This record gives sequence, structure tokens and C-alpha cells, in this order.
Amino acid sequence: MKNRLWIITSGVILVNFALVLCFRRSLPEILPFHISLDGSYASTMPYTRLFTYPATSVVLATGIYLLASIAFRLFPALNDSKGIRMTTVDILVLGLALIILSSTCVSLTMGKVHFFMFAEPVILLIVVAAAIIGEIQIRKSK
Repeated sequence: MKNRLWIITSGVILVNFALVLCFRRSLPEILPFHISLDGSYASTMPYTRLFTYPATSVVLATGIYLLASIAFRLFPALNDSKGIRMTTVDILVLGLALIILSSTCVSLTMGKVHFFMFAEPVILLIVVAAAIIGEIQIRKSK
């Protein structure tokens, strides 16, 4: 059975683009950069830099899927029969897209909503846990 996590990832990336476009008129031209929990920031960035966040998601997703495809073709032993490794790749790409979306939301809320700041490391831990669990499942099935 093929999973469809790439559809969710595409949706996350589209939401990221939509958020940047929708809030274009309501935010100032200069936004804080590297916001701390107390609301202070070290530097600023132009609003247009927010467009690099969803663009980075697209580039990372494309690059990771291309590398995985090449790796699975060059080394067929990597691609297990149940598709667990490909699911792990999908989870990695989705996790990265969600982390980048959280970064966008931190900037759009100007650091006032701490949920997005704390979501980034939690998502990263979930991605790492999924990779470990996937490898354990592959080893058990052999």
C-alpha cells in the first residue's frame, strides 16, 4: 500500500505560501528576526524574506525525494518490501515542511504566540522517533 503523506506535505507548503501572501498587507515591511521568548529580537528582516520559507520547503522536499529515489534505485536493498523507509522519507519531508511553517508563523505573529516556537523542536523529535521506529520495524521483519 502506498502512503499519501506527500499530499499532506504539499498542503502544508501551500498553506505556508498562502499565509505569507494573506498577511502581506497587515504586517510592517520590517519584521523581527530571531525572536526570543521574552519578545526581544537581535535583528530585523524585510517582509519579503518570508517568501524564502515556503520556497525552501519546496526545494528541500524536491531534493529529498530526488535523493531518496536515486538511493533506492542505486541500492535496491534499501527499499524494504513494506515501504517503511519510503514512509520514513515522507515523514521527514512532512516534518521539515511543518518546522518551516512554524518558523513562518513565529515571524507572522512577531513572536507573540510561543506555541510555534515550541512546536519546532517537538516536530523534530517526532521525525527522529519515526525514523528510529521505522528502522526497528524493518529489523524485526527480517
